[in-house]
Amino acid sequence: MLPAVALGLALIVTGCTAPAPPEQHQDSSQTPTGPAAEPAKVAVELRTLVLDDGSNMIRSLADRLVREGVPVERVLLGDRSRKAVTRDMLAGTDASGAVTAHFSGIVAPSLTSGALTAAEQATLSEYVSTFGVRSVRTDMTALFPENFAEVSTDGAKVNFSEAAAAGPFSYLQRSITFDESEAGGYRAPKAGRPPKLAAAAQYQPLATMDVPGGGTADLLAVTREGNREEMLVTLEGDPEQAHIQALTHGIIRWLNRDVTTSYSRNYFSVDSDDVLLPNAQWSVAGHCEVGRNCPPTVEQLPPIRMTAADIDYLVAWQQGSGIKVSLALNGAGAGEHALSNSGRDALMEQMVAQRSELRILNHTWNHNFLGCDRVLLPDDWRCLGDDKGNTRWMSKKDIYAQVAKNQLFVEKNGLENYNQTELVTGEHSGLAKPPQQPTDNPNLAPALDEAGIKWVASDTSTEAEPRQIGGATTVPRYPIDLDYNTPTGRQVADAYNWKNTSKADGGSGECETATDNPCVAPINIDTGFNQVIAPMEGEKAYAHVVANDARPHFVHQANFTGDRVIYPMLDNMLGRYHATFADSSPLLNPTMSEAGTDLMNHRHWSEATGHVVASVAGQTVRLSNTGTTPALVPVTVPEGARTVRDGQLTGGFGTSYQGATSDWVSVAPGATVTIQTSATSGFATDATWSAKGN
Repeated sequence: MLPAVALGLALIVTGCTAPAPPEQHQDSSQTPTGPAAEPAKVAVELRTLVLDDGSNMIRSLADRLVREGVPVERVLLGDRSRKAVTRDMLAGTDASGAVTAHFSGIVAPSLTSGALTAAEQATLSEYVSTFGVRSVRTDMTALFPENFAEVSTDGAKVNFSEAAAAGPFSYLQRSITFDESEAGGYRAPKAGRPPKLAAAAQYQPLATMDVPGGGTADLLAVTREGNREEMLVTLEGDPEQAHIQALTHGIIRWLNRDVTTSYSRNYFSVDSDDVLLPNAQWSVAGHCEVGRNCPPTVEQLPPIRMTAADIDYLVAWQQGSGIKVSLALNGAGAGEHALSNSGRDALMEQMVAQRSELRILNHTWNHNFLGCDRVLLPDDWRCLGDDKGNTRWMSKKDIYAQVAKNQLFVEKNGLENYNQTELVTGEHSGLAKPPQQPTDNPNLAPALDEAGIKWVASDTSTEAEPRQIGGATTVPRYPIDLDYNTPTGRQVADAYNWKNTSKADGGSGECETATDNPCVAPINIDTGFNQVIAPMEGEKAYAHVVANDARPHFVHQANFTGDRVIYPMLDNMLGRYHATFADSSPLLNPTMSEAGTDLMNHRHWSEATGHVVASVAGQTVRLSNTGTTPALVPVTVPEGARTVRDGQLTGGFGTSYQGATSDWVSVAPGATVTIQTSATSGFATDATWSAKGN
């Protein structure tokens, strides 16, 4: 289980503030027609400068920028040998007089931070004012030199202003709830509007919360002075916290005026492995798995297998939730069950009857281990070798048979919603499983290629990133901590206690020597599942959902029968999601190949950022590939954008999500792709800049 993460806020606590004019936003109804507009004099590159003081919130914003795909240049303020912030670094002018501003946004503790020299502060101030580049400020110390108070923020309710809800935070509900944590409180200024800004700047709160004892706290606020706009972020938190991921997306939207090389979605998928096979059961009495490491004196619980009624329950849940579960099935299980049940398998029959409602995955024919020949030990296993010490591997022929026979089974039974290029091997076998099997089975890649497999599941516990194996790509999946042998809540709770508590508390004591999984207090065997585990696993899945992470999750078929323990966890996650996100943020439910494609798109973009120049000038976004290989570029722009081809506007660009439009754009080597936005971006279109004063 993941340890709890501390969180908190440094808050601007206010009484009443004077009304401010609404924030200016682009009008998506102003769709351009006819030829593309002439380029503006100033081009602003779609990159973000992060002045990093090592604080948690700067780290969180930098993390979110990278997750979405926004190129970042990071200057470590505490590094004595760091790069200086100079005029040449920020912008330049070519021989024709055209000006290029090198950053579309700046994230910093403050543009007047003491970690910056006076010359750097003056240069940054001139830069943001000259080009209309926004900045985000996270350090309020200089604005509030004294008069601080302690504020507790656990489970706080956060309210968004009308301007925030109509603009950069339109993807969220008007009120959301922060995570619970172990944090006590953070120092927060008692004063309202910053005294140094009150006289000269407009001040507009975007997100506030009520403070115990009276008053409100401004968590996010925007100040405006002439051409200069700055967001004050008093929120403090780590990128591991779900509410931080949810909020930083909107901060980035505001910072870059909704024009970025980024692609962000909220994804959730879950696979059920071992469908059609039975799973052994966990014994609460013996704290062991029946048939494996239980003594003969322990009650011999029968293997557990889904029923026809479980399929009907699943279909009804899917229709109510909008989420489809991928059933990773082993065809051999149907025949084996039928042999002892008068030639019939009611589970398989119901799957065929409900085939239009089910999403199917190939999990190999009978779940054989596709890696080394191995010997099972009471609580472990090891690979076997030949008489020369070489590892003995499953052959290419046998691996291919496991894949192809199951493909044939699915097709013969007319199961729909099935992609024959996707595969889940038993126990993710065939792939490296350190420490016992540190390398892939060398016969796996050629067998997958022969079977036409393009996507093969892996386990994030072993390898968190996708990789190539022959012509296939791995798709890492998150394990949900509901063991394959626990169909009831009591079994889940007992297995949790056994693995995670000390011997003195009745557990196995394994946690007493673990460095990454310290012992916890035992939970109640009867109520612990619903009160502790289901919410905890739901929160872990929710944290993945809001982090722009397409990786699927997986459990096992035993979790869909008995007490059907999977559903309270799923419902917990979905309840949290819909309480936080607005209708403009539908929860997407990708297949394995769709999830893998998104992961690989982001990887390819991270490798291509060095030779793609992306910029915006007025209403024109340009993507230029200076490299020698094609580049796939993520682009997010306000709704109503169109692509330009041969100087003429074509059909609409991208797909709408969270109030913006985005897509992946392929740019050939040496080529430039142009996109026309629905209105001017808000950056300066005419300015001068000289390199003097460096």
